[in-house]
Amino acid sequence: MIVENAMPRRIAVAATAVVLALSGLAVSGAALARDYAVEVVVFRQWEASGADGESWPDVPPALPQDVRVSRPGGGPFRRLASSAYQLSGIRQRLASADQYVVLGHFGWIQPDLAKGRNQWVAVGDGVPAGERIPETPGLYGMMRVYVSRYLHAQVDLRYRRETGGTVYPMTQSRRMRSDEIHYLDHPLLGVIVQARPLGDGDG
Repeated sequence: MIVENAMPRRIAVAATAVVLALSGLAVSGAALARDYAVEVVVFRQWEASGADGESWPDVPPALPQDVRVSRPGGGPFRRLASSAYQLSGIRQRLASADQYVVLGHFGWIQPDLAKGRNQWVAVGDGVPAGERIPETPGLYGMMRVYVSRYLHAQVDLRYRRETGGTVYPMTQSRRMRSDEIHYLDHPLLGVIVQARPLGDGDG
């Protein structure tokens, strides 16, 4: 199921899922000891009342530079095989809809959720060195999945859709439940994320 506190109707067409109010449960020590598969889809959404209806900073906030960031298959993480993806159907629905553009679909295997607070994963074109986002169009930033009593996902993204154009920041955190599909909304971007205990078919 997809969980989001106030999910827009537009995502229902792409995800075709039941919307429920989030009621998280504390993660047990036994669950923390397991490896988790984390899967993420990032997409752009076209909407007249979206990016053009918002006020954006002339100078977007800089991405943090004092944190540990790895690629999905680097550092403590192992790359999740695309054959193990469970969000491919959602990605395909998004890709086939005129109002969405899929910017990325990726996943990793995370060995220790309790340590995830200090472990970020690079998203899209990665995290630029220094404070300036490149002038070329692209998705930049990072995200992390960690446990602090509850399971959390946090994204810190910057998106430039045209050369030299506005940089759109997306910074959100969401409390999650294991195995559920969660949607993080934004006027221009959307992030769908799932964290699930590693199964025999993952890897």
